[in-house]
Amino acid sequence: MQSGETVATSGAVGSSNDAYEVRTASVDLIQLIETEIGSVPGVRSVDVLRDGSLLRVDISIKDLDYETCKPVYAKEIDFYDEFPDFDFQFNVVMG
Repeated sequence: MQSGETVATSGAVGSSNDAYEVRTASVDLIQLIETEIGSVPGVRSVDVLRDGSLLRVDISIKDLDYETCKPVYAKEIDFYDEFPDFDFQFNVVMG
């Protein structure tokens, strides 16, 4: 996902303020994911799509080797720990 692209959201939220806060939080989280995982050497691209509480994160890496994958997986675990209210689906592919 490129900066500025629209993020699809779904699911009912209480008030319009709640909806705004959830949408803003998820956009900030998406940008954080793209920045944090994208900063790992060997990562070529990070695309994040949102469907309700699910964040699907597609990560394209240069080589499927230990030196590249280990820090990517460590960041994935950090996101699970730091944002327990979201469901993550991380997909790492060579590309």
